[in-house]
Amino acid sequence: MPKVHVLKSNNNKSYKLAIHFDTPAGNNTAGFSWKLVGLSSGDIGTTSLKVGTNPSDITQEEYDEIISGDVIEILRENKMDGLVADVRID
Repeated sequence: MPKVHVLKSNNNKSYKLAIHFDTPAGNNTAGFSWKLVGLSSGDIGTTSLKVGTNPSDITQEEYDEIISGDVIEILRENKMDGLVADVRID
């Protein structure tokens, strides 16, 4: 299940988020695992967050899962539009 960390709020008009979700299992049509492809391309296996106990920090376990390629991190800034948040990931 995805995990969302709220990193920053701009007076409730926008939020900077780090979204974590499991790397898809299985292989692409060339037979390579999605994890291997992501790590090889540099698209996964890194995080901008640090390990700690502050609200915007991650645990050592989360860090290890991201670095190993088991979990993908996407950074996103969402603007609030009235009562509905723009949560599309393009």
